[in-house]
Amino acid sequence: MSSVHSLKKVEKLREELSSLSPLKTDVENRILQKIRLEWNFNSIVGDRNSLSFEETRTLITQGTTKGNKPLKDYIEMKIHNETISWMFEIASLGFVLNEDFIKQIHESILLEPYEVQSFTKKGKPILKMVELGKYKQTPNYFFGQNGKILDFATPEETPEKMRELLDWFAEERQKPEVNAVSLATHFHYKFVKIQPFDDANGRIAKFLTNLILMQFGYPPIVIKRSEKNVYHFALQEADKGKIETLLDFIARNVIGSLELYLKGAKGESIDEIDLLEKDLIELEQRLLKLGSKIVKREKIVLLDIFDKSILPLLNKQLENYGRFDRFYIDKKVEILITSLTNLGINGDGEKKSFQAKSTAHLRELLLNEPLDLNPAIFVNYAYRSFNRDGFADVEYNSQTVVCFDELEYIITERNGRGIHSNYAKKYSEELSSDEFEDILNKSSDAHKEFIEQKIQKMELSEKKLIKL
Repeated sequence: MSSVHSLKKVEKLREELSSLSPLKTDVENRILQKIRLEWNFNSIVGDRNSLSFEETRTLITQGTTKGNKPLKDYIEMKIHNETISWMFEIASLGFVLNEDFIKQIHESILLEPYEVQSFTKKGKPILKMVELGKYKQTPNYFFGQNGKILDFATPEETPEKMRELLDWFAEERQKPEVNAVSLATHFHYKFVKIQPFDDANGRIAKFLTNLILMQFGYPPIVIKRSEKNVYHFALQEADKGKIETLLDFIARNVIGSLELYLKGAKGESIDEIDLLEKDLIELEQRLLKLGSKIVKREKIVLLDIFDKSILPLLNKQLENYGRFDRFYIDKKVEILITSLTNLGINGDGEKKSFQAKSTAHLRELLLNEPLDLNPAIFVNYAYRSFNRDGFADVEYNSQTVVCFDELEYIITERNGRGIHSNYAKKYSEELSSDEFEDILNKSSDAHKEFIEQKIQKMELSEKKLIKL
């Protein structure tokens, strides 16, 4: 469905609902309670809040706690619900959006200052402090679905861009031909592109989008967790200048809310329309407690594993490789990222490689490498010729390889004769200290054995000459 068709359907459903108004108080209350429940659950529950759907329902509908989750999770949900009530109250008052109000929302929904993981522009993970009711103090960067770093307004630009956004909104909302759904969509996107706070921008964008819709007489919408990828894709398309995808997404959610109202107005059941989704989410949460999660290959996952496991290993491995330099005249070190650009009909694709200046530079190359090309890291250390008279040409090659498959990363250490160690790890698992040491020790032991064999062979030859 295109955005034009979606907007037409919105108006058709709105006219139909208007013909059935006013709704009975108990019917409207049940509809609003359902929307509030969905809004709270889909906005809050996730990495930082562990409440189940039933725990959320009990808290919102009965005001009591159910389960044994952390107290902060219940308090956070309660505050979010109270903020929704606040949105409903001011929606009909002709309230004009301003910066102080938006900062007040941010301050009201967060319990206390806290640290959150972010990234530098080069993709390096960092921790940043989230201050309540204050615009961001440091830049915020995130990974898009294409694996590229997304950047937003700088801290210095944010106050001015927020003023420009609110001035634009104040002017647009007064136009006689304004379409409320389109206005709310454009506001939503502009706000998201600024990312004015260090955290909770998504929740606030939803609050403000719904406030705009309600001020124009439309029901609030719920952006469901199950549609997160669709939502992010729509934002990505908007970055390319295709705002229609996001407009269609918002409009279809307005349609969903209007259809819910119409069911209630017609006396049809509105209960547990999405019960299956709630059940599946809760089953997923229970499943995660029984074993480590299988994480698919994504840029943010790869970079996290690179920082915690691969970079420390490669640095230590290069250090160990270098300790054998004393035995050789020449050495050659190569640090590469290699991938397949085209598998071809027969599976023999063209390989491309990028030379890294250092192990740290690998991170930048990995950040820019498309994942569907199956990137792999190669660290090659080639030794040539013993620095002692009497030995024939001697060559020794050490190699550490890290392959990034779809569901696991594989670390292999080998020389020209064979593999010494090989570990396949899930992306949710770091390399353990025992595995770390095992890789280093087996690599060093193999090289020591090689040198010892060469020395022993030379010693035997000298003994034979002495006997003669």
